[in-house]
Amino acid sequence: MAGRNRIIRASKRTPCLVCDGRAWPCYYFDNKEVAGCKNVSSDRQDRDGVYLHVLVTRDNPVRPRLVPQVERKPPVVTADADHLHLVYESVLRGLSLSSERLGRLRARGLNDKAIEANGYRDTPNREQAVRIAQRLSPLGLGGVPGFYFSGLDWRMVACLPGHFVPYRDIAGRISGLSYRLDVPLVDEKGKVTAKYLWLSSNPEVTLDDGRQKFPQGTKLTPPLHFSGAGRLSSVRDILLTEGALKADVAAHLLGASIIGAGGVTQWGGGFAQRFKREFPGKRAVICYDSDWRSNPHVRHALESLMANLRDADVRFVVRSWPEYPKAKGIDDLALVLSQSKGEGVRAA
Repeated sequence: MAGRNRIIRASKRTPCLVCDGRAWPCYYFDNKEVAGCKNVSSDRQDRDGVYLHVLVTRDNPVRPRLVPQVERKPPVVTADADHLHLVYESVLRGLSLSSERLGRLRARGLNDKAIEANGYRDTPNREQAVRIAQRLSPLGLGGVPGFYFSGLDWRMVACLPGHFVPYRDIAGRISGLSYRLDVPLVDEKGKVTAKYLWLSSNPEVTLDDGRQKFPQGTKLTPPLHFSGAGRLSSVRDILLTEGALKADVAAHLLGASIIGAGGVTQWGGGFAQRFKREFPGKRAVICYDSDWRSNPHVRHALESLMANLRDADVRFVVRSWPEYPKAKGIDDLALVLSQSKGEGVRAA
C-alpha cells in the first residue's frame, strides 16, 4: 500500500515524522503510515540503509510519538564584534575596487577619500573566495557569517558580481557585509526583487538532496549601520534611513549622523528604547524614501517606526521634500541640494 503513495522528503516544511529532522534521506509516504529515518534505528531498513518505521497499522491506527535518540549539534554562536571586524576588514583588505564601480560611487556624490574610508570593494569571484578563506582560516572563521566548513577546509560563500558595502557599529567596527549587485535580481514577471544581498552562510539552507549547503555556517542577523558616528556628540538630530550606502552618501554630503537599517522594517527589537538610552536628548529624524506616500509597505513600516519611537518617548520628526528630479531617497536629495545649493528639506 505504501509503495503506491508519494514519497515526501524531509525538509523544514515537512520534517521527519520520526526524528523531526529537516533533511533527506529522512522521508515518509504521504499517507503517513511508513517513514524512513536515518537517525532512529529499527529492525528494518530500505535498500539505501535508511531505517524503516511502520507508524500506523490496523491494530494501532494512531501514529505513536517516537522519541529519537539523536545527537544534535548546538547552534553556532556568532563571533564577537571585535572578531567580526578583524575578519571582515581582512576580507576587504585583499580586494580592490574596479574603475567602473568607483565611477558609480563618485556619481552618487562620494569623493575618493570617503570611498576609501568606507571600505567599498568588489565582491570576489570563486577563485578569489577560495583564496580568501584559505588566507583567513588561521584567524578562526567559526561564527562569522559568510563562511562555512566543507570537507577539510573553510570556505567563503560565493558572491554575485557587485561591490561590498560594510555595515559598521557605533565604534566603526564592521559588523556585517552587504553587497550591491551590478545586475539586480528579478522575478519571472521582471519585477526587481533584490538590489542588495547579505554575505551570510545560514546553516539551515539545504541542497536539493537535503544536505546542508553551508555546514557549520552562521546566519547573519541584519545589523544597523552608523555613518558619521564621530559627529554624534555635536549634532542635535540623528537621521534614520534605509541602507548603509544611502546613509554614507547622505552623511558625507549633509555632514550629518545617520543610522541605516538593512531594510525599512529591520531596526531590530527594542530599537526605540536603545535610541533613548544611548542618545539621550537627541531627536530622531526619519528619512525614508519619498515613495512612502504611494508604497503601502514603506508607509506601514514608517508608521510602525513612528509608533515605537512615540511609545519610548523619543522626540522625532519625519522629513519630506519636494519632487526634485531623481530625488527619491535622502542620498539623492542631498546630492541635488549639493549641486544646486538650494533649499528643500522640511519637517512633515
